[in-house]
Amino acid sequence: MNDIIETHLNIRYAVFHFTLRFTEDTQLPFQKTSAIRGGIGEMLLRMNCIRDRNCEACSFTDACIVRQTMYSKMKIHPDFMLSGDSVGYVMECDNHEKTFHRGSTMRFDLLLFGDNIVFFSQYLLALQNLGMVGLGKNHARFEIARITNIDGEDILDGRNIYMANVKVKYLSDYVSSSSGACSANAHISFRTPLTVKFRGEFIKTFDMEAILSAAERRIYILNCFEGNQIDRIDISEHIPDCVSSFAKKENVVRYSNTHDKKIMLQGITGETDLSDLDPTAWVILKACEILHIGKNTSFGFGGYDLRT
Repeated sequence: MNDIIETHLNIRYAVFHFTLRFTEDTQLPFQKTSAIRGGIGEMLLRMNCIRDRNCEACSFTDACIVRQTMYSKMKIHPDFMLSGDSVGYVMECDNHEKTFHRGSTMRFDLLLFGDNIVFFSQYLLALQNLGMVGLGKNHARFEIARITNIDGEDILDGRNIYMANVKVKYLSDYVSSSSGACSANAHISFRTPLTVKFRGEFIKTFDMEAILSAAERRIYILNCFEGNQIDRIDISEHIPDCVSSFAKKENVVRYSNTHDKKIMLQGITGETDLSDLDPTAWVILKACEILHIGKNTSFGFGGYDLRT
C-alpha cells in the first residue's frame, strides 16, 4: 500500500469552496455544474479569444489561456486519450435546489490539479464576469460572497483576496492521512452520475472490476498530466467483491457552446457494499474520491464517498 502511495500519488491538487450570493430571484437546473462550467468557458473565450473562436486556424494555440485552463495540455499523452479531454479540473455542486431568492446563497467547489492550479485567478475572473452576465438560461445574476480553501481559511472575503491561503496538497497526503480507515469491508456512495465504458459497453450496475479499472486509469492520466513517469497498476488480483448494490440511471442535459446544441449526458448513481477490499484497491479508490472517475469528470461526474 505504501509503495503505491509513494510512487503513484505524487499529484498536486487544490480545493476552492465558492459561495455565490444571488442578486435577484431566479431559477436554476437540478444539476448545476454543467451551467457553471459552460459559463466559465464562455467568459474565458470572451476575455481572451482573438481569433473568432476558430481554433483550427489559430496561430496562438500553444499560448491560448482558454486551452490552458479548460483543455489543459498533457505532459505525457496516453495513446487511449482524446485530444479534447479535460483533466485539469473538477467542478462539484451538491445543491439541487431550483428556486433561489435574492440574497440566498449556493456553494460549489472547484478542484484544480497540477499546473492548472496557477490559473486559479483566470477561473475567478471568469466567474466574476459570469455573475454580471448571469448563469444558465435564466441568466441568474450573482456575486462571489466568499472563497475558502480545504482548511476553511479565506481566500476571498468580500473584496479582499488572500493568495497565500491557496493550499496546494498532494494526493499522497490525503490517502496517507486516511490510511487508518483501511478495511476489508467498505461502502461506496456515488453522489454524482458515474459514466464508465467497460468491454465496449457503458455499465448499468456497479461492476467493481469496471470501477477499479476506471479509478486506476484516472490515477494514471493525472500522473501523465503531471509528467510523472510511472507504470500502470495491475489490478487483476485486487478486485473486491460486491456484496449488494443499488443503481439507478440518471440523465443530465447540458448545452454545449462549442457544438451549439443540447447534449445528453448519462450515468448511474447509487451505492454498493464491498467485501475483500485489499489495501491496494483501497488506496486506488480512496485517491479517486478527490479525482473522480469515468467520463465527464470536469462536470463533477464520477464523484463518490468511500466509507469503511
